[in-house]
Amino acid sequence: MIIYTFPKKWKKIPADRVVELIGLYSDEYGVDARLMLAQTYYESMFDPNAFNKRSGASGIRQMLPRVFQYNAEKLGFQNPNIFDLKQNLKAGIYEFSNLQKHFLKYGYELKEAEKFALASYNWGLGHVMDCILKHSPNEKMFVNIYPYIPKETQKYVDNITNDRELIEEHELA
Repeated sequence: MIIYTFPKKWKKIPADRVVELIGLYSDEYGVDARLMLAQTYYESMFDPNAFNKRSGASGIRQMLPRVFQYNAEKLGFQNPNIFDLKQNLKAGIYEFSNLQKHFLKYGYELKEAEKFALASYNWGLGHVMDCILKHSPNEKMFVNIYPYIPKETQKYVDNITNDRELIEEHELA
């Protein structure tokens, strides 16, 4: 069993069930659980009822309803509910995994693919791809598009990647 130590600056730490589900779905979809923990913190501070009035993003992973619905269909949810903890975590981590795979498929190194996937989760894959094509079509380094993405997305990617490094894993026998 793995337990985690979280950054001291976090105002809230996740419930054990949230940590367990993030670990389960991260393993299932081949993504870094610490990255998913940090991303979920910055999305909702682990609030399964979070709702963004401006964008409509909802649930613990702050998914847009159309993105949640698309992933719910792919995952075969019987009664999709964007505020259901398990469904939102599973669909959100699945979405991130698909974004990461998109960049890995094109030969991006893992750490770079993670940053591009985070930016895509926050700003949208279409926006990120347009930025790549316009400013860095032949380079696969996030730093090359960094100045051209919104400040909000810059801060989002920086906070999550930095905090992932502050989350410590401890193996219990």
